Amino acid sequence: MSLFTNLNLGLTALTAQQAAVQTTGHNISNATTPGYSRQRVDLAAIQGQRFGNTFIGRGVAAGSVRRVIDTSLEGRLRDSTSRLGAANARSGTFARLEALFNDISGQGLSSSLDAFFVAAETLAARPADAAARGSLIEEGAALADAFRQVAVNIVADRDSLNQQVRAGVDEVNRLTGELARLNRDIVASEAGGAAPNAANDLRDRRGALLRELAQKVSIRTVETSTGAINVLAGSEFLVLEGTSATLTTVAETDRGSRVDVPAFAATGTKLALGGGELAGLLESIRKDIPAFLDDLNDLARGVIYEVNKVQSSGTGLVRFASLVSNHATPSGVPLSTAGTVTGTPAGTTVRATDLAGYPDNTFNGLDLVVRTGANAGQRRRVLDFDGASGTLLLDRPFDSQFAAGDAFDVTALPFPVTDGSFDLRVTNETTGAVTTFNIEVDLDKSLPLPSDSTLATIAAEINAEAGSLVTATVTADGRLQITANSPSSRFNFAGDTSGFLASIGLNSFFSGRDALTIAVDSQLAADPARLSAGFTNATNDNGAAQAFAAIRNAKSLLAGTATVEDFYRGLASALGTRSAEAADRAESQSFLEAQLDAERERLSGVNLDEEAVNLLTHQRAYQAAARFIATVDTLLDTLINQL
Repeated sequence: MSLFTNLNLGLTALTAQQAAVQTTGHNISNATTPGYSRQRVDLAAIQGQRFGNTFIGRGVAAGSVRRVIDTSLEGRLRDSTSRLGAANARSGTFARLEALFNDISGQGLSSSLDAFFVAAETLAARPADAAARGSLIEEGAALADAFRQVAVNIVADRDSLNQQVRAGVDEVNRLTGELARLNRDIVASEAGGAAPNAANDLRDRRGALLRELAQKVSIRTVETSTGAINVLAGSEFLVLEGTSATLTTVAETDRGSRVDVPAFAATGTKLALGGGELAGLLESIRKDIPAFLDDLNDLARGVIYEVNKVQSSGTGLVRFASLVSNHATPSGVPLSTAGTVTGTPAGTTVRATDLAGYPDNTFNGLDLVVRTGANAGQRRRVLDFDGASGTLLLDRPFDSQFAAGDAFDVTALPFPVTDGSFDLRVTNETTGAVTTFNIEVDLDKSLPLPSDSTLATIAAEINAEAGSLVTATVTADGRLQITANSPSSRFNFAGDTSGFLASIGLNSFFSGRDALTIAVDSQLAADPARLSAGFTNATNDNGAAQAFAAIRNAKSLLAGTATVEDFYRGLASALGTRSAEAADRAESQSFLEAQLDAERERLSGVNLDEEAVNLLTHQRAYQAAARFIATVDTLLDTLINQL
């Protein structure tokens, strides 16, 4: 041991404290840098030197500069960020949907429904008044516009969400590309793992990017021995050391609507989302928006069907020389066939033993429309039918699992048709004589099958009963056309107990089949005299007008349990409830993330007060080391000058 050894000891102290001061300054400089983790210099005593029977210390060594970080906490924070991204996406969707029902201006759907029924009540009071007729048609047009506006906005929101998915995929590609580049830089800076703390700032940047990526999609990370981080979504690699996978979107169709699904460009494998903004967006596109649009369509269909049932069986100021139905159906298959679920062998297969006996392929190309159960109101296309077992193969599964006993119809028509009949009334406009023919609609599945009414058999029955006065034909596109045989003959309908006239669209008030297509029938709009105010030829008959008004309070929806207004209020209430629930989930998740953020800040964040104390500590230590060196220098001077 010598005094010169003490000089080296002082040098190690100066070097170590200088590194600590510089690191403290680096922390202070990055106190507001997002994602920055405070750093600390690992100081360790240098192994002592033997001096006689003991060891004397040789100073301090500045080891690695490490980040103060909890990798487990970082992972929890990323998971929380993914859940928050999904929750915010769905909450935003419900908030926009809820806004569609805000009737502040008095021009929304609720106001339009009310105005339509008020106009019907006015017509009931003045059935022969042309102004009252025109008013009801105008309010019907306004109601149709209100339905279409809500539906168009929903579709536009769905398209906007698809655009956000595509933009989100582009953002994921940017983030994974930058993560791969950072992996390469970190591996190079840390010499493949030999210097594990050499790239602290690059690691902080990588951590911030991982959290940004987690906001888009749920991820799992695995760090390698070289310092690179592999990033997985499900079991597929988004980032593998220095390379990144490229994502794209694949267009799929769900309920006739486009859905942009993230997938790997190289393999076409769909991205396993799990959570994150993309998962929330896709859930909104596939579930939330379609469910709401289905409910809106159910309401629109209910209004169309109930109003058309009255209009089609009523009498206006004029009768008809010729009519063609608005809706088409294959002429040779039953108009509608009722079935009951007895088994669901697979997600797209439904078995109904009460359909066994119909020839194979009878229902191919028709729609299965659910009447009861969890899927009530939903439609699926029939791809194949096995007559031996009564098994239907559908184009896609229903939202919920079928239960035994769920009832459905198989039809091509937009509205239900049941076993019953309607009257065809032919009026001689010269003499006023009225001849009535009752046309049966047989849908009781009597043996031998198939025996139920088809469009062709309805046309044949009309010709058989009233062929001397009118002629019924099926057009090339599957519509029913009825034409009077003489200029003096005119016809109308009455007493439809089957719903056939409203379903096929003969003498309709509304055309269309849902909220997107509803409109006032063009022939009625052009000639308000066609509007049915009564059920007889009498000019003061207001029976049909009263029936229009009675729709407001008739329990005609949800299997006879709800009125039109009940259904609307239930729809708006359910939407408000789900919107509040989504907002609560987003708020709760935001609170949880804030807690995790605060926990990370306490551990890894820069506390300026603490850094100021550290700075003073290292400053004093540096000054003491300098004083120590000065003391050793004095001793050396004394020793040298005394020789």
